Order: sequence, then structure tokens, then C-alpha cells
Amino acid sequence: MRAWDALSAGQQPALPADPDPEVRRAAELQECQRNARVSAGLLRDPKSAAEALRRGPIDRAAAEQCVAERTHLASLAENPSLPADLVERLAAEPDEAVRIALSLRPEPDERRRTANDLTAGDPATGDGVR
Repeated sequence: MRAWDALSAGQQPALPADPDPEVRRAAELQECQRNARVSAGLLRDPKSAAEALRRGPIDRAAAEQCVAERTHLASLAENPSLPADLVERLAAEPDEAVRIALSLRPEPDERRRTANDLTAGDPATGDGVR
């Protein structure tokens, strides 16, 4: 699956029908980057939802549901199709992983990034710098 883009147009469509469920899931995760219908299907699978939120185009209702239910917010924050107003709502999240994901998006300017209160360091040892 790491060579998805190197596969021929005839090889790619065969993988979502592979008998191995892990191969099918990996193929769908590749395809979801270009196909909102595939993304929507993956959101219903607990094993695939976070990665589908990170990679694929999602509709506004699904994004709002994740925000309302507070599920997979760091993955959602990485999604390039996330509407700007939902990005703004996630910026107020207390979860540092969400704020880190938002800081890596291409939209925030440097002022916005430095305003984010993030900790760098090793959380296992408590050795962090703000």
C-alpha cells in the first residue's frame, strides 16, 4: 500500500476487493484522499475513523459531529478539508494534541503559531519547555 501511486490504474481498483480485510482497509484509506464517499464509509469503522478524518475529504455534518462528541479531534484538526470556522473552534481546545495538529496546518501565520501555548519536551519525564 505504500506504493499505491506506483500501481497501475488496473491494479488499484482490485485492492478494495481483496479478500484480506487489512488490505481492503489500507486501499480504502488511500482512496479516501480523493473520494468523500469512501471517507464517509471509513468513518463508520472504529479501526479506520481517525485515519479517514486525517486524510479524506469529509462533509461538514461529520466534522461537526466529531467536534460535538469530542472524538478524534487531533485527527480532525489535520484534515485539509476542514472548514475555517471549525479550525477556529478547535483552536480553543484544551487538548494539546489538537493544538499541535492545528499549528502544523498551512493556514496559521507565525503570530498565530506562537500564540498557541504548547509544551515541547519529553512528557514521560515531565521535562518540558513552554
